[in-house]
Amino acid sequence: MRTEDPPHPSRANAQTDTRADAGADGAGVGGGGGGDVAEACAAPMPRALDEALRAPRAASLSLARQRLAAVPPELVRLQHLTRLDLSGNELCSLVGLPDLRNLAELDLSSNRLRRLPIELLGQASLARVDMRDNLLDDVALAREAAGELLPACEFVF
Repeated sequence: MRTEDPPHPSRANAQTDTRADAGADGAGVGGGGGGDVAEACAAPMPRALDEALRAPRAASLSLARQRLAAVPPELVRLQHLTRLDLSGNELCSLVGLPDLRNLAELDLSSNRLRRLPIELLGQASLARVDMRDNLLDDVALAREAAGELLPACEFVF
């Protein structure tokens, strides 16, 4: 009799809640769409991520247009990244984004983010974040929150 192994947790995407967060602060800083990163369904690891994990000193990683609904937990192993492209995915939040101490540029364009992710606060070395083409509830409020969150960082909305 053949048994199947359970899906590997590192190959999982989180189920996310796409409802807007309740609250009066519109598109300010927030956790995003909720959901638990541990609640997962099996999904293949993007090839670029698999390759980067084999070369953990990689400085740049593109996970663009991979249909990611959650931040891959494996990113914690890529502490040398200076540029991360998560554009064109299905991210509603950045829950699980590790503190990448060298990360200078983050592309979050064309996702489903409704608020400026609070997880950016841990990214002290960020110099530029692209937030264009998201579902921000209030761009003006997000712009104001960005200036308070990371004043030295250039945000593109």
